[in-house]
Amino acid sequence: MSVSVWMDFETEGLSKEVLLDDSQSTGFLTGPLAQDVIRQPAFTVSSDRRKARVAHAKLWDLGFRALPTIEQVQTKVLEKRFLLCLPDVPIYVHRNMRTQTKQNIVLWFAMQPIVDSKGMPRIFRENLHHDGSTWCLHAFPTQSRASSGSMSDLSFQLQDEFVFMLPG
Repeated sequence: MSVSVWMDFETEGLSKEVLLDDSQSTGFLTGPLAQDVIRQPAFTVSSDRRKARVAHAKLWDLGFRALPTIEQVQTKVLEKRFLLCLPDVPIYVHRNMRTQTKQNIVLWFAMQPIVDSKGMPRIFRENLHHDGSTWCLHAFPTQSRASSGSMSDLSFQLQDEFVFMLPG
């Protein structure tokens, strides 16, 4: 499978607090659950500047024919020789969405889930806010709790698009 670079950027070595404040002050929305995930110890940022290149693809283009879980998406991304997004990549993508055409697109991030303050594993999702003019970063659970209390993995739709990092 061949993909093109969708976005490239340089991380700035900023703290997560500065990234979050900057992202919100530029007129982008960061949902409360995303803010909670960003504040967790597992959400790490590099103190070094580094270049990052990302692409995105629909799950059916990655070869899925059945509804996958996040673990299956992670495995497929790695099998294709792509990389999972580091924890800070979604917020850098979010900050760079101002360069993107406003379109009705939903982008999930292929990444290791980060557990929020209530113990729920979550990944990030980027989409246009209902006003049609503001990009919004959300954090969605990768599992659901049944009435019995047991946890089960959520599945994604084949037309869902996932962002992943490109090597190099």
